[in-house]
Amino acid sequence: MENENEFSLSLQTKFAIVIAIFLLLFSFIAPLLLTRFSILDLSEYGGIGDTLGGIMNPFIAASGVIATFLAFYMQVRANQLQRKLFNEQIKNERQIFQDELKHQQIQSNMTAFEQRFYEMLRLHKENVNELSISLLPTNGHSKEIYGRKVFRKLLNEVECIYAIVKNYFPNHDKDFWIDLSYRYFFLGIGEQDIEYSKRISKNPHDKCLKAIIQVNKMNQFSPNVSKEIKGIDFHTGQTIKKYPNFLLGHGHSSQLGHYYRHLFHSVKYVAKQSEEFLSYQNKRGFLRILRAQLSNEEQALLFYNSKSSLGDNWENSTNKFLTDYRMIHNLYNNLLIVDFDLFDEFNLDKYPKLKTESERIDDPLFEFQDKPLHN
Repeated sequence: MENENEFSLSLQTKFAIVIAIFLLLFSFIAPLLLTRFSILDLSEYGGIGDTLGGIMNPFIAASGVIATFLAFYMQVRANQLQRKLFNEQIKNERQIFQDELKHQQIQSNMTAFEQRFYEMLRLHKENVNELSISLLPTNGHSKEIYGRKVFRKLLNEVECIYAIVKNYFPNHDKDFWIDLSYRYFFLGIGEQDIEYSKRISKNPHDKCLKAIIQVNKMNQFSPNVSKEIKGIDFHTGQTIKKYPNFLLGHGHSSQLGHYYRHLFHSVKYVAKQSEEFLSYQNKRGFLRILRAQLSNEEQALLFYNSKSSLGDNWENSTNKFLTDYRMIHNLYNNLLIVDFDLFDEFNLDKYPKLKTESERIDDPLFEFQDKPLHN
């Protein structure tokens, strides 16, 4: 098959060249053939020169015409080929330029993405460092704790409120208990709630609030209450390991609201990037860096946040931040209230299409599910 980008002779061209050569060669033997062997008598039409010239010129002229035509034809073909090669070169150079421009654009976008991501990471660290909680006075001295240590106290508060809520709402399930407990914990108990709790009422909410306030009073009047009542169920229906040495139900939305909004948008910023720009594996890589900043207690509180109606956007039909992106990968059952089992909360029946990294043999949802390495 003829290559369009190479100058080659067509069958018609080759035939014309053959004819031209044939006519040129024939012109040398034409006088002999047409004078000696011809049936026509040409002796009376001029001398030998005239005879030769007259006989050879038509064939030479015909050959010249064909050769001239071929020369013009070849030039036209050469010009066409040159024009085509030039256009293809321009097209290739344009494509190379566009590819380089696209590559530079991707690099620029990646640089901008990384700068924003690491800025969000820096802000997350600042948000953690700014967290604080006031402890009840001991020996007349008040104390505050800051930063990541706050989450241990916050988990303790959720557990205490959960035990009280569970006792006063025995006919509900753990999803209801954790949702109500987290709302008390996050939003706090307002003055109106305190006034309601002073009434003698059969309303479970009033009794529940009253129990929380009673714990706070016991804490206020006895700085060592956590030691005195350790192991006592305090009308909760289950043993509370240790009452916190700070007041329950005062709310943490002023601090945790900003913390969780920023954390949620940081995860969403990475997870919602186009797959053409940032692959799933790369997204997991960036979010692994973010998750490394979360202590196990932070991930436990994040789990409770996601179980409440205040944080259900972490895991729903649209967002799979806890499962597909493993934002609570380092969580263990011993950090959670006994009613919650991670195997049950995230079993394969509930999450049959869990996203995994293709290059990994095992990509479990939780760290404790990793298979041990054998020598």
